[in-house]
Amino acid sequence: MKLHEVFNKTVPIKWQKKKWDKSWSGTFKVGDIVYDLEIIFEEAEREYLIMFTAGIEAKNKVKSSSTKITKTGNEFVVFATVIKGIEQFIKVEQPAAFYFSASEPSRRKLYDRMAKIIPRKFPYERKSNSRAGYYEFMRKMK
Repeated sequence: MKLHEVFNKTVPIKWQKKKWDKSWSGTFKVGDIVYDLEIIFEEAEREYLIMFTAGIEAKNKVKSSSTKITKTGNEFVVFATVIKGIEQFIKVEQPAAFYFSASEPSRRKLYDRMAKIIPRKFPYERKSNSRAGYYEFMRKMK
């Protein structure tokens, strides 16, 4: 299966751009799980952190988030939607740098695939080693 075929099914993202800084916040639902996609501007490093978490509703209806694997079989839809969100963000903000990391070692293969798509679509180069589960991108200078 080709890379673009793996990540071709997405769901809509509901964005709530934060007014007080350059950060973005969005949610999307795959199956019964609501995911949070956060793109956080880190002033000190002058770059953005991209992270997504699965919302978990406890018995008392208090929502929390987790980066743990949900084991729903929807990982390709989730990752495709995250890629779509990153693309939307890049088109608007054109950040100088951004990064994300794989908290679960078993997810690094999916993150590696996701990391290959970004330089193909946008003028960014990867500046990190995926063996550590850390993926950093810098905009190419013209």
